[in-house]
Amino acid sequence: MKIGIDCDDVLLNYAQALVDYRNRTSSHHIKLSALNEYDLQRYLRFSTPEAYAKFLESFERSKEFKDMPVMKGSSEYISLLFEKEYELEVITSRRPPHIRKTISRLHNEFPGYFSRINFTHLNSDPTPKVRICKDRGIQIIIDDNPTIIQRCTNAGVIGIIFDRPWNRGQKYNHLPRTNTWFNIDSLISNLIYSACKKD
Repeated sequence: MKIGIDCDDVLLNYAQALVDYRNRTSSHHIKLSALNEYDLQRYLRFSTPEAYAKFLESFERSKEFKDMPVMKGSSEYISLLFEKEYELEVITSRRPPHIRKTISRLHNEFPGYFSRINFTHLNSDPTPKVRICKDRGIQIIIDDNPTIIQRCTNAGVIGIIFDRPWNRGQKYNHLPRTNTWFNIDSLISNLIYSACKKD
């Protein structure tokens, strides 16, 4: 069985690195726990898309981005899933300038565990993650974006929301969710069992 796994905020703690960088370079300090929306431009108080893009470019050259920590438990449980003979693929929306660094970082942190790293933005027309799942035969996806999880679920892919402050709320309560890597194995087993019973 193939499992697709998002990179940022599922494998690597992108949001924490961004918060740390913002707090180091700005007098407007923020907390990760308060980051409750996807519109980071508005949340971080950038008045224009251009100013926000400039901030992101600076962040992506920073030591915080370079040394971004792995999500707690991800290394151990990626290893466990691999040992259980799940085929693991990464599906990430990281942009082309970061492809080589992303591949290198994932290989260093999770050596030999991923059979493929899929990038949605390889060209000017991004490939939706749901299409990658269907084209690659991926049956389960783990992502922090509930919109992606809902679209994949609608297409017959088992979706799991990786809990983060910005994806909480009643409208997402019907979707499977985990707030830690430490229960991901049992959650996957239960979801597969439920899917088999429906069939």
